[in-house]
Amino acid sequence: MSPAEKHIHETDDASEVLGWPGHGRFVLSCEHASNRLPPPIRPGPLDAPWLATHWAYDIGAAELVREIVRNTGSVAVLSRFSRLVCDANRDPSDPTVIVPRVELHSLGFNELLSPHERALRIERYHAVFHKKVDEQLDRRLPMGGDVVLVSVHSFVPALYGLQRELDVGVLFNPYEAVATRLARALEARGLVTALNEPYSGRRGLIYSAERHGLNHQVIYLELEVNQALLSTPPKVYRIARLIADSLKELRLRSNAREQ
Repeated sequence: MSPAEKHIHETDDASEVLGWPGHGRFVLSCEHASNRLPPPIRPGPLDAPWLATHWAYDIGAAELVREIVRNTGSVAVLSRFSRLVCDANRDPSDPTVIVPRVELHSLGFNELLSPHERALRIERYHAVFHKKVDEQLDRRLPMGGDVVLVSVHSFVPALYGLQRELDVGVLFNPYEAVATRLARALEARGLVTALNEPYSGRRGLIYSAERHGLNHQVIYLELEVNQALLSTPPKVYRIARLIADSLKELRLRSNAREQ
């Protein structure tokens, strides 16, 4: 078995790397995979319930990514820290990369952070996660052929009392033609799909995919999947298979800069 075909599963305090490095068309990332607070960060008694909510992580996204990796023979980098520790899908200079509160609740492990402590968080978690994504792209690109970076997220079925009827959103900027083909493939498999919904890639809301896509000159997209489709293992297996099959039939061009 060649090194490119060797399956790996590696973890550190900031990331989990899973799959077949240097193999397959896809490199996946999951910026909000975990609700973990790495030691020595500890929640206060009133903080703990928030760690079970979508404020802390994208529920079901990690399980979905692992199944897509298995179905496509690709590799993924998943975060091992809560987005409340620092948000890997935000620019490190963005004030919201570490939030002091969610809704009206002040987070005890965030609200009194000094500038030095904020910088350490970003260095230990945000920077390490993104370094791992860079490493996987650097490992894959010399193998040649089409490469697509896919950032995977999930969204709550209802927000502020409004029901979201969408199954999957394909977020893009600037690869509209590729995103449209993927959306059509998902729709053909019975999924209610929309472009740049429930958030828009054209409004700077796909930071991680855009950062690495531009740096490595590869096609990049973000997928947003309704958490109602990820609530049980059988549902995860089903949606992962549909997404993986849609990705595998995606037509690309090796030098694609499609607008």
